Amino acid sequence: MITSLILGCFFGIFTGLLPGLGLFSGLVLIYPYLKTLDVSNIIIFYISMAAASQYTGSISAIVLKIPGEANSVFALKESKILDKQGKTDQALGACAIGSVVGGAGAIILTWSILPLLEPMVPYMFRSDVKAIILLLSLCAFIYFSDNKLIISLVFSIIGFCFSLVGISPFGVERTFGIEKLVGGIPWYPVILGVLIIPKLFEDNSKVSLNSTNVKFYFNFWITVRSTILGYVGGLVPGISYIIGPKLAWIVENKISGDSLKRLLAAETANNASAYSMIIPLLLLSVPIVSSEAIILDLCNNKGFQFNWNTTIASGWFSSTIIPIIIINVFLGFISYYCIKWLTIWRKIPKINIFISLLLILSLIINANDIQYEMLLFFLFFGLGFVLRKFDTLPIVLTFLMGDQIEQNVIRVLTIYNYI
Repeated sequence: MITSLILGCFFGIFTGLLPGLGLFSGLVLIYPYLKTLDVSNIIIFYISMAAASQYTGSISAIVLKIPGEANSVFALKESKILDKQGKTDQALGACAIGSVVGGAGAIILTWSILPLLEPMVPYMFRSDVKAIILLLSLCAFIYFSDNKLIISLVFSIIGFCFSLVGISPFGVERTFGIEKLVGGIPWYPVILGVLIIPKLFEDNSKVSLNSTNVKFYFNFWITVRSTILGYVGGLVPGISYIIGPKLAWIVENKISGDSLKRLLAAETANNASAYSMIIPLLLLSVPIVSSEAIILDLCNNKGFQFNWNTTIASGWFSSTIIPIIIINVFLGFISYYCIKWLTIWRKIPKINIFISLLLILSLIINANDIQYEMLLFFLFFGLGFVLRKFDTLPIVLTFLMGDQIEQNVIRVLTIYNYI
């Protein structure tokens, strides 16, 4: 467990700092290693990696004006104002302190509400409940995509069609007579080709460092209400990463209108949502952000099902609380005292090409049939290149979630005698 915490932490720092990589792409890069871990260590690795990427993504936005994660846009927005006011050092301090408090507060909140959730467990396992949550999650992903609604809908249909290839959960064969398709289309070449590598070559111009000093800044009541807002926002499917920080930013803007306070609020909510978003996965086996879809697929392939008994009643979650709090404090220390070292990654020339080569190498190492999967990669890369100006995430998400959606929807239709 300790090894997974530490490695997840450091890899999260790496993914949060590099433009175009992020948590989702970072998981794809590290996938061959994750396959060697047991389920418990996979989840620990993922939680610490997700938390670390939130810390460093905001540092990158403030110091270099390049957001490392999508939800670092508030740090980017406020840092430009605070630079003019000469408060960049306080902005970095607010990010570090807010992130620690938000993360720790989210863990405490989770532990507090678990007894309230236990009576609801029998309803959570029903196929109709899971089907509704999965479909709501998918609708949220489609609606909040960067595309026009009709384009995202078409992309989702394409992704779902890809997921239908192979043997269905109910034994229906859809292989078109091609033996290699019996196990379905491997997800690795699809994600690399359609989504990740085309995105790595978007324009991310380098910006010189503005400040690497940190000055302590903290406000108790801002962090308390922002932790709660971020925690609740983290449970919203599809936009878990962004809705919590946005709510906290809006509330603080109404209360004070102060840029530094808005930044503290957004960063506190940011890390609170990073922890709460995993609850639907642990209790219902439902991913509500894209990175969780990879974790779910990985754990399902190991024969593990997420539910109350396997994650909560077994005592597994309780055993992780203290280590996660420790790693949260450690990340705060790193982001507070090691700014100069964290930003040195940006000086690597041609970093996007380097990451792309690493991802393709990872595909080769991970492939069961190298020639077949490389062929698929180039086919899907062609699709991704053609669609590079669009948000192709709906294709990938419906592809990853397709089996679960099909399985639960058909079960519901069968139970209610619709088929």
